[in-house]
Amino acid sequence: MSEPTSTSVAVVEANENTNIGDVSSSKIIHKRKRTSKVWEDFDLITKPSGVQEAICKHCRHAFVGGSASGTTHLKNHLPRCKSRRFKDPLQQLLAVTKTASEKCVLEPFKFDAQRSRLDLVRFIISYGCPFDVVENPFFGIFTTNLNPSFKIISRNTIRNDCLKLYKQEKEKLYKYLDTLSCRFSITIDMWTSTQRLSYCAVTVHYINNAWQLNHKIIAFTAMRSPYDGKTLCRVIMDVALDWNIDKKLFSITTDTISNNDVMVKELKKHLNDRSLLPLCGDLFHIHCSSHIFNFIVQDVLGEVSELLYKIRESVKYVKSSQLREQKFENAKNQVKIFPKKEMFIDTAYRWNSTYEMLDCALEMKEAFCRLKDIDHDYHIYPSEEEWKIGSIIRDCLKIFYNTTNKFSGRRYPTANIFFTNVCTINLKLQEWGRSGHPFLRSMAFKIKEKFDKYWEDNNLVLAIAIVLDPRFKMQIVEYYYNKIYGFEADKYISRVRTAIFDLYMEYGGELRDLLPSQSQASLAESGSSNLSLRFGFEVEASDNEELADFDKWCIDSGIASNIALTKSELDVYLEENLFPRSKDFDILGYWKLYHLKRPKLSAMARDILAIPATTIASEEAFNTSARAIHKYHTCLRPEVIEALMCGQSWLEPTIKTIDGEMEIHEEGGCYFDSVIQTN
Repeated sequence: MSEPTSTSVAVVEANENTNIGDVSSSKIIHKRKRTSKVWEDFDLITKPSGVQEAICKHCRHAFVGGSASGTTHLKNHLPRCKSRRFKDPLQQLLAVTKTASEKCVLEPFKFDAQRSRLDLVRFIISYGCPFDVVENPFFGIFTTNLNPSFKIISRNTIRNDCLKLYKQEKEKLYKYLDTLSCRFSITIDMWTSTQRLSYCAVTVHYINNAWQLNHKIIAFTAMRSPYDGKTLCRVIMDVALDWNIDKKLFSITTDTISNNDVMVKELKKHLNDRSLLPLCGDLFHIHCSSHIFNFIVQDVLGEVSELLYKIRESVKYVKSSQLREQKFENAKNQVKIFPKKEMFIDTAYRWNSTYEMLDCALEMKEAFCRLKDIDHDYHIYPSEEEWKIGSIIRDCLKIFYNTTNKFSGRRYPTANIFFTNVCTINLKLQEWGRSGHPFLRSMAFKIKEKFDKYWEDNNLVLAIAIVLDPRFKMQIVEYYYNKIYGFEADKYISRVRTAIFDLYMEYGGELRDLLPSQSQASLAESGSSNLSLRFGFEVEASDNEELADFDKWCIDSGIASNIALTKSELDVYLEENLFPRSKDFDILGYWKLYHLKRPKLSAMARDILAIPATTIASEEAFNTSARAIHKYHTCLRPEVIEALMCGQSWLEPTIKTIDGEMEIHEEGGCYFDSVIQTN
């Protein structure tokens, strides 16, 4: 809209009782038009004393308004006027809200200072910002420019707000977890700090009623070092009781330190005394795969420390000057090597960077050899034998590198993906142990002991998890166990089958299939309650006790045609053809579809698939150093640190884009809305 060339000045006659800010009831006298645009934002009034004043239309502040005073002071006020900056007449803020019918409605946006303060607290928690960020002068300028009405608060107030929000969110999460019918798997991870305190992070993993895999940190407890396994057991038990999940625990995943083994032993005994664990706790303890693989990789890298040193020195040499870089480029051109990646020096405490550095160096091996010939100042370089050993090490590390990436997804993968990867490592170790290369045989012997302990303690639960994947079932277990165990495979396959049927019975499956070790004679002697064990069916129990003898007679006679027989859910599932494999297969979607048709089996699958193979997420999976509290938080009280660490886990918004606009939805949070700006 084009702006007017002149503006009418409203002159208001006011009596002694007229307020400065109220011109609605005053008489407006139209005089000559003035050309200054400043009068678009001011009303000119004349008081009974004859003094003229200019009243800002936005903040209602009074200024000298006589013609002799000019308009410069009025123009200077407009950029500083808080009300005018917030309320731009050419721009309107609209809020998108959802009605009860999930329809989006546009409504005028009203600034809510309390809501903005809560959003600031959530931002500080989610990003781990130091509390004194609110006292930074530039932060104050930033918030004032966004909205002058927002009042900056102190770091002590922010800290108290964080604790208050933590308590509110904890209560909501407690109630939510209490409504879930599933069991919970927990992971234990120890953190360090500069205050001689260790922190025990307890994370709960579960599949919710919508069949979505979730995890939340429910405790971050300070523990003064040194501590023993029994002390750690008391901490874990207190957390389970505090959250009322002690009766719903399924498994616990820990690293391999001795304190954790003692803790799990004590905790398992305590829960078994109350008959709270499935299969008497046979599936309870899971060793963290990332820690095991990190230990194995450190042993492997220790065998080639001299080679890695020479590669690092070679990279430093090439990158030390432009002349040397140019010589190396010439060497690559001469041997016709055009790598996709640039050389780099690894990070000492992240072994994935060491693997990637070694892989990149091996790709440019010929270029380094050529550089040795054309640059006589290049002295520290690997020998031909060291390059061969490096190639062997690279191939060994690759399998652990790929497996760790799969196991440590940001959202933690479902348990069905672990079995095939672990079996592949097992077979590779056997292959390396039979290798004709002495170095490879020696290395395989050193690391196999660590892996065998992991395999022995975890292969049963991993096998059960993949049996519940409709693409593989028992067939994949039989395939890999025959390759791993050879003529002893049947014993281990039978162990898995027995555990699956026993677990199914604990989830409400009334009967199970006949196992190879059970004889027909023993079943016939056991009576009608075991009819399905003989025929592979579930029997609908008769309400009439007088027919019990008749049912027994049918068993003894081998006649079952007059008895209503139905196959168990597990029988039907295992007998069905394998589900087609595809990259976009969603196992949780599969069991969500079948949970009404197979409620007992799906309940079992829901708890098994939530078991994590690692205690840490992908960003820390390759880290060989201990996890540490951020330097911003080490001086805070333990209860504040717990509020921040748990809050980061609870306040994770998901961002969606709808018609080009960003919506922020927070799972488990207080609100589900978004604000957009329209012109």
